[in-house]
Amino acid sequence: MLLNYNILLFLIIIKILYFLGTYNLYLKNGINLFVAVIPIYNLIILMKILNRPIWWSILLYIPIIFFFIYPIFCLDIINIFEKCSKKDKMLLLITLGGYIIYLNINIIKNDHHLSFFLLSLLLL
Repeated sequence: MLLNYNILLFLIIIKILYFLGTYNLYLKNGINLFVAVIPIYNLIILMKILNRPIWWSILLYIPIIFFFIYPIFCLDIINIFEKCSKKDKMLLLITLGGYIIYLNINIIKNDHHLSFFLLSLLLL
């Protein structure tokens, strides 16, 4: 029974990290923030933002293929943030996508309204 709670906790942490990494991407494209929280729908919207076929979102749920397709999505996301240098791409690959969270938070650090929103989400 404890294993089930650990898996649930792991999935919740992954969703929070995904939200932290992509909420500014959704705002930049005029999409409601709560779309980023809905599990499968958020990937469909992400495929539309990245101009990829919608069926590619299914590839993220196939275990072995995930490891090949995830870096492609991460590279597409940093291209939207207009960070295309070799340094940015290496940081992205070394941190396994964690660099996207840094980019997302760094872009809006002067916007106190969104920072307050994120802080309130983390305190829930």
